[in-house]
Amino acid sequence: MPEDRQIVVVGAGPAGSTAARYAAEAGADVVLIDRRTIIGRPVQCAGYLPTPGELAEMLPDVPDQDELYQVDDSFVLARTYESVMVSPKGRKKTLRFDGMTIDRGEWDPHLVDLAVKAGAEFRPSTQAIGLEQGVLRTDRGDLIPGVVIAADGPHSRIRGSVGLPDPKLIAPALNAPSKMLHSGKVEMHFAAEAPGAYGWVIPTGQGMAHVGLGADPRRKVGDLKANLESFAARVGAELGPVTGGFVPSAGPVKRTVSGNVMLVGDAAGHVMASNGGGVPIALATGRAAGQVASRTLSGSGDLSDYQRRWRAEVGDVLATSARFRWAAGQPIWSPLAMDMAMWAFPKSQMLRALKCQRIFWIY
Repeated sequence: MPEDRQIVVVGAGPAGSTAARYAAEAGADVVLIDRRTIIGRPVQCAGYLPTPGELAEMLPDVPDQDELYQVDDSFVLARTYESVMVSPKGRKKTLRFDGMTIDRGEWDPHLVDLAVKAGAEFRPSTQAIGLEQGVLRTDRGDLIPGVVIAADGPHSRIRGSVGLPDPKLIAPALNAPSKMLHSGKVEMHFAAEAPGAYGWVIPTGQGMAHVGLGADPRRKVGDLKANLESFAARVGAELGPVTGGFVPSAGPVKRTVSGNVMLVGDAAGHVMASNGGGVPIALATGRAAGQVASRTLSGSGDLSDYQRRWRAEVGDVLATSARFRWAAGQPIWSPLAMDMAMWAFPKSQMLRALKCQRIFWIY
């Protein structure tokens, strides 16, 4: 027989695990499911995060950041203090920006552990099939949830089941742990191998770095793995195992609530579209979803509060980042035009763009 549960969270990435944790801390009955047997592996993300100090400036409307954005040193692979912007012709601009590379293979399971310690039940190896007439179908039995928090990625099955809109643009990306001699700085290459996007070098310490790239699917992409191999050869990297994924790259979907369903993280397009940064947004929206769900079940709130809350906390930075992404995707940006623009652009405004803040305080 179908199993009655107050809150079912689908997807145990950072958004889903955080939603489960905060809902359970508020006293709700929570089950967290994920199709994977081992959370966090294979690692598909470079694992780069701004420091809490940078996040306080980038996301000023997210409350209570001290707890939400603290990362224990045991998960930190490397710390960086500068980011280098590299034009298609090799022109470089170095910006002061504090960040860290974390081990997502260890940190993601830690977030699940926090949810379990708060009282959530975790069920790995459980694939959500869809939501039909209030019943959540899985390959390990059916559930009747009071609230569903869909954190099941950019191609969310739950989102499609309830008719919520898909992200307008989902971009492919590849990443690989790689051997290379590097400067210890993050590098963002606006390279020909990454049309409409960029390639990255993100130090992980001990002569290693994450090397990867994305592409705008509206451009002529070609063989993305071959592009990555060409890019790696140019920056002097010896690629390790290549993993791939997809990143929502046009801002959040317009509606994130339908009936008893809320979308969080990649399923909602909650990603800084211009740079692909999704983890800080996932943590903020996951917390909001978990707290709103628990309050709704206790009679002190409504699921519609979630839409208002995430817009108040991260809506402005997501909208600004989406504008940058739209502008970068325009066909005017030939390699020569991009090179000239980077030469002319003041470093102060380039840093604001990196932080997804309005450039010249207008755009």
